[in-house]
Amino acid sequence: DTYGPVEAKQIISLFAGTTRTIMGCLRMAVEDRDARSVNHFAYSFKGPCASLGLKQMCNMAAEITADAESGNWERVSKVLEHM
Repeated sequence: DTYGPVEAKQIISLFAGTTRTIMGCLRMAVEDRDARSVNHFAYSFKGPCASLGLKQMCNMAAEITADAESGNWERVSKVLEHM
């Protein structure tokens, strides 16, 4: 099935609202250097991105998780800036 302009607009609106909240939480977790929360919110972000085929965003979320787990907070911050 294909989506028309109305459905596409609804999907984009839902995606934007959902990911805006997740990104806010992710930023706070990064500021707190809380690797466990970063992992949680990065994967929460990755799901909607994967559903829409946004591979680069999925890869960036995975990078953030790996870098947070290794304690590379400078890299985490740089990747987050580009999301």
